[in-house]
Amino acid sequence: NLPSISTSPIELSYGNSKVKVAGQVEFDDVTVEVKDFIGADIEKSVNDWHKEVYDPATDEIGFAADYKREATLMEYAPDGSNVRSWTLQGIWPNSVEYGDFSYDGGDKKMISMTLSVDKAFRE
Repeated sequence: NLPSISTSPIELSYGNSKVKVAGQVEFDDVTVEVKDFIGADIEKSVNDWHKEVYDPATDEIGFAADYKREATLMEYAPDGSNVRSWTLQGIWPNSVEYGDFSYDGGDKKMISMTLSVDKAFRE
C-alpha cells in the first residue's frame, strides 16, 4: 500500500475565535509483500534485516542507525516504464510474516512485512 500522511491541527486563539494551523505530520505504516525466491534466499535477507531491529537469539534491540533504510516504491506501466515513484525514509520492519511452509498449491511463497515509515514523498 502507498503511504498515508496526516497532519494534526494546532488550534490558536485569534481574536474571539480559534484558527487551525498545521501541526506535526504522521506517516502510517506501509505493508509490503515480496516473493521468496529460494535461489536468491529472500527470506534470509528479510530475516537478517529484521534481526538488526530485534535479535531473538540475544534478546537485544539494535541501533536505529543500523536498521533504518531508505527505499523507493515504483509503479510501472504495461510497457515497463516507471510511472510513479515514492521515496520512503527511515523504514524498518516492525512485523514480518514469513508465509506458509508449503508449496502444495503451486503458489509462490510470499513474505509480508509491515514497515514503519519516518517520512514519505512522491517524486
